[in-house]
Amino acid sequence: MTPEEAMYDISLGRFGEWAESGRIAQNVMAVYLELDSELAKPDFMEVLRRISELEGYTDDAEDTPGKDRSA
Repeated sequence: MTPEEAMYDISLGRFGEWAESGRIAQNVMAVYLELDSELAKPDFMEVLRRISELEGYTDDAEDTPGKDRSA
């Protein structure tokens, strides 16, 4: 499973309603980087893009897999 797949696969349950729930993106990336030192580290803006996408702040928010993260 890739880091991006994990970001969308992890259910936050009731915590998905909390503000800044998209920070799961940076946490998942940190774990993957810790476990695999050869994994390419994404730049800061890419991490922010993923956080925004998970929180529904992209142009295509209706199609964002992580939009409803409380399920």
